[in-house]
Amino acid sequence: YRNLAMAALDKAMTVTNSAAVDFFCLKSVKAVCHSQNIEYGLKMHRRSRGERERRSRELMAMLGIEGIAFQYPGTLSGGESQRTALARALALEPELLLLDEPFSALDPATRRRMQAELKKIHRDFHCTMVFVTHDFGEAQLLADRVGILLEGRLQAVAPGAELMERSYCREVEEFLGRTYK
Repeated sequence: YRNLAMAALDKAMTVTNSAAVDFFCLKSVKAVCHSQNIEYGLKMHRRSRGERERRSRELMAMLGIEGIAFQYPGTLSGGESQRTALARALALEPELLLLDEPFSALDPATRRRMQAELKKIHRDFHCTMVFVTHDFGEAQLLADRVGILLEGRLQAVAPGAELMERSYCREVEEFLGRTYK
């Protein structure tokens, strides 16, 4: 059963030497504890047990989930599960991190703390992040540049502070809630 669970985690997470994609909606594998979920990518890259455990502890402390290391995913909140998924994605220190609404299940206070932590992670890890959100305020707060994707096509890109100051095509103007001129 445990090997089947790890195979499921393999499908939920794609890791290369330079990119990490963690599909938060798939959460963690229920058959293994959170620290093992975080260590999975390191194990697949044949890192030593000591290195995996050290890295897992560091990331759990950074994300405020060190108290759940040996608990199983079914016992935790959505926010704790999302932070575990973020730790799992960061474990290999990727150059590119793709985040699909990672804070959607967080309460407002935790969300603000995680936004600040993500800025720190960006600074400390020096990795490019593609952060998907439907919250313009969050996009402007976190992004160097904000892109607007409509019908699968990138329609506009601007620095966060300038997003609402520029004029765009009709579809983007309507998406932003403005009247096209």
